Amino acid sequence: MTEKRWEFELDGVKHIVELEHSPISNKRSIRVDGRLLPMPPESQQPKERSGKHAFRVSGHPCEIHLKYANRKFDYNLVLDGMRQTPVSSESAESPLGKETPGSIWAAVGFMLLLGLGGNWFNWHSLHTSGYYYPELAFLTPVLTVMGISLMLFPKEFIAHRTGKMSAPMWATYAIALLLAFANNFALGHGLY
Repeated sequence: MTEKRWEFELDGVKHIVELEHSPISNKRSIRVDGRLLPMPPESQQPKERSGKHAFRVSGHPCEIHLKYANRKFDYNLVLDGMRQTPVSSESAESPLGKETPGSIWAAVGFMLLLGLGGNWFNWHSLHTSGYYYPELAFLTPVLTVMGISLMLFPKEFIAHRTGKMSAPMWATYAIALLLAFANNFALGHGLY
């Protein structure tokens, strides 16, 4: 998911225009000052890759232009006939975009330690005392998969925390739940 954000002032009032665009599905959504702009279905996911979306901000004409060339998209906001510069893409991707690599790796390590360590503890408990913890059998694969997902897709994982679900995050949840049920079943039936 590509996100672009433009900030500008009109008549002394600050405005923010945000575009979310999936280069794969070509699905688009536009927010003006945090409110989702109503768009007809054919504009939300047009067949043509290039295009423009016209709307008004405080009575001023505004257009977002998407141009597709050389397998790459170019995004422009035109306000009152003048092209605007987007806010840096790093700050536009997520309000949590200031996560440091150290904090991400610490979270990955913590999730993997709890996930793999908890599963080993459960396996060890089953083989030494004959008892395992079903809740732990369910939770440990989820933590392990989430740790691996955070390691492989840190931006997707962080964006998800702001309420934006992507295909990698849906796949992560599906795999985590599948492995959680499989692990619980395997421990409960003595398969390992």
